[in-house]
Amino acid sequence: MKNFADTGSIIDRPLISVETANRLGVVSDLIVDPHSGQLAGLIVHRPDQSDALVSIIDVHGMGPHAIMVDGERSLLSSGAQLNSMPKARKDLVGVKVLTHQGKLLGKISRVFLCLTPPHVFVYEVRSSILDKLRGHALYFPASLGGALSADGTAFVRNGDTEEMAHTLDFAARQMAGAYDRRLCQPSGLRIEVRTHTQ
Repeated sequence: MKNFADTGSIIDRPLISVETANRLGVVSDLIVDPHSGQLAGLIVHRPDQSDALVSIIDVHGMGPHAIMVDGERSLLSSGAQLNSMPKARKDLVGVKVLTHQGKLLGKISRVFLCLTPPHVFVYEVRSSILDKLRGHALYFPASLGGALSADGTAFVRNGDTEEMAHTLDFAARQMAGAYDRRLCQPSGLRIEVRTHTQ
């Protein structure tokens, strides 16, 4: 689907300040909110070789050539909540995916991100190198949730395997429908709106 990108293509994308047009660093990983399946923030490798965190609240846009953020103040040297969440490349790629019933579905081979709000993730699962050669994979939205083991080697997926799609496009359409239905229902979420004007 055109609005989805492999997170591998987002890594090393420059982070640019909309206030100064300065390059603040490059994206080194994406932070996944395990409860909503949405992008929570970015890990940025700065020119001085240090790493910083950026909350999704400070992201203006995710273009094909750069990620746009407010400015230098968007870079956080620490953030307990963001640090505790799984990272797409570091913590999720290569993790075994199991069902509730204990069936191994394969490993997460790629993580895709919707570049338009809500910035949601879809996981691609393959059971073997043969699957890759044949083009076989299963896809499921991160919004379905699951449990990641403390050692980061296993992920137990919520839901039925029948809900898994055989194409990214189909998984994205299923997910879009689920988000559309949720928008029409009241929830306990508090929405915070920030404007990016001065």
